[in-house]
Amino acid sequence: MNIPLTERSNTITRDIDVDTSIGILKKLRQSDAQMFTGFESFDSLLDADFLNEMERLVGLVHTRGVSEEKPLLICFSGAGTSGRIAAMCSATFNDYLMEKGLSDYIICTYLIAGGDCALIKAQENAEDDGTTAIDDIKMLRSRLDEYHTFLYVGITCGLSATYVASQLHFLANDERAIKALIGFSPISLARDTYIDCHDLTIKDILMNLDNNDPMFVPLTPVVGPEPITGSTRMKGGSATKIILETVFHCVLNPVLNVRDCILKYADAMYAAYSQNTLLGEIIDSVVTALRYGGRLVYLGSGLSGCVGVIDASECPPTYGARFDTVRGFIEEGFDFFTSAHPEFESQEQASQHWNKIKNSGYYYRIDLSEFTNVVIHNLSSRDVVLFVGFQSLSQEVLSIKTRLEEMEALHYSIMLVNDEHKRRLKSFKNALNGMVPFEAIQVTSPDNGMSLGETSIQLEAAMDLPSETIVYSLKEFGLDKNTSELSAFALKLILNAITTAGHIQSGKVFHNLMVDLRISNKKLFHRAIGIISKIAKLEEKESRRCLLESIYRRTDFPNDLSVENYVEAASGVESIVPIALLRASNLFTLEEAMEVLRKEPIVRQALIRSLNQSGYQ
Repeated sequence: MNIPLTERSNTITRDIDVDTSIGILKKLRQSDAQMFTGFESFDSLLDADFLNEMERLVGLVHTRGVSEEKPLLICFSGAGTSGRIAAMCSATFNDYLMEKGLSDYIICTYLIAGGDCALIKAQENAEDDGTTAIDDIKMLRSRLDEYHTFLYVGITCGLSATYVASQLHFLANDERAIKALIGFSPISLARDTYIDCHDLTIKDILMNLDNNDPMFVPLTPVVGPEPITGSTRMKGGSATKIILETVFHCVLNPVLNVRDCILKYADAMYAAYSQNTLLGEIIDSVVTALRYGGRLVYLGSGLSGCVGVIDASECPPTYGARFDTVRGFIEEGFDFFTSAHPEFESQEQASQHWNKIKNSGYYYRIDLSEFTNVVIHNLSSRDVVLFVGFQSLSQEVLSIKTRLEEMEALHYSIMLVNDEHKRRLKSFKNALNGMVPFEAIQVTSPDNGMSLGETSIQLEAAMDLPSETIVYSLKEFGLDKNTSELSAFALKLILNAITTAGHIQSGKVFHNLMVDLRISNKKLFHRAIGIISKIAKLEEKESRRCLLESIYRRTDFPNDLSVENYVEAASGVESIVPIALLRASNLFTLEEAMEVLRKEPIVRQALIRSLNQSGYQ
């Protein structure tokens, strides 16, 4: 069976689990660079064939034109990370269109498998639900008479999501709809499994569209295997953001060059890894927190806050982390996404929608008030709080920073600024430190209307201690002086790196394979057995024995129960697969494996030390 490129192991990161924080960052930088430099002989984001397809898509939209009577509707659709990026982009695009007075001409929206609850918590089997996928696109299609042109962009990084394939199949040969597919593996390697509601495979659907529908555009560059096998939240999500934003702005401005736009993201990528020494210090603090039961908390507003919320939401499905291990809070709460819901007829309707989700569980409460009213009172010395922002922090976020300083809580700030703003930042810092007379500095007030005095206070707070704050300087996108899309891209890479390195050094990864699964369903039970068999080179029966010993924490486990019973028994049990892997090595008893992992959570390090102590070379 052909393995999609997104699911292959990346040779760059094979030994990432035994590297230092700085070493991990360097490997992640190498892996991310493959988005632009290419992987093997496949087309990258900067190769001619892909760029031509991007230009063809933009050209199709331009050919249809924009009507003064009816707007263009753009819908981005995906599951998991793809759906979250779709939601974030839809909201920011609509805000931009409103700001520029273009909201009567173009409207963006999104569909996410599992509905808006999936923005925070992955919904079981949602991406494989073709029936709901069709219901969702039918509801959107029923309103197409309100629009002049319809652009549908389906996102499935590994070309494996039934949710997206079903919607594309439903729209096939619909002349009103321009259809685009975003994925990071050739269509020939798409998942070749049948969809329940169709007598076709995902590969069949995509091949048929590619061969027969002139309004279908496949955007399938190869960005290389993910640094951690099994999740496309990193390069897949990053490349998706690049493509969506480039298409959007090139549709708005025909003068823009696709390749030049994408090159800006390459600059932003290298900027994101320009402060690795300081970033490594933050990672070391996060590792300590995660190893000893602490938490990582992101706080921000607007787009920067949204990036933090999305990064936090991806840690449970990717690393098997508890939902309170990494949390993100945004000043606007779910209202950040309201503009991406054109079907909302009033703010009251939007509030009812979001309140229903917030009442579904504590992890859906993402607004800053949840942090100030609840979380802040439960902070311990093991927790790390990370403020994120572009140019400056809002007054509400700064007030929380002041409270944490009074509590002597461990916190850091990451600021992403453009070159001009960084010059102001340094000038203010020098003046505040008495290096030059304050009145001698000629600085114009920023475009946001704040007074010079307010700005100086904010910058002083952001720059008070170099050991607390990392300032990243980014070139602007070249589209608008106030755009923050490049900053958001760089911030995504930075936060992905922090949580990835934190979970790697907390024992979640073996080589570059995520192994510390939370066994919450039958699929994950069998996947855990497969991981043990693959790594330890054991037969399935022996791997199953090691897994059940680890679940029950005893060698005389019940051997005649259903998989459902074993899944229930695994609920709440920590480090199931890592302990099973140590048992599978035949170097440890069950009790020894548990004790060794308590002292050294990185499985491969524990094995290496044991072998060295035993005299093996």
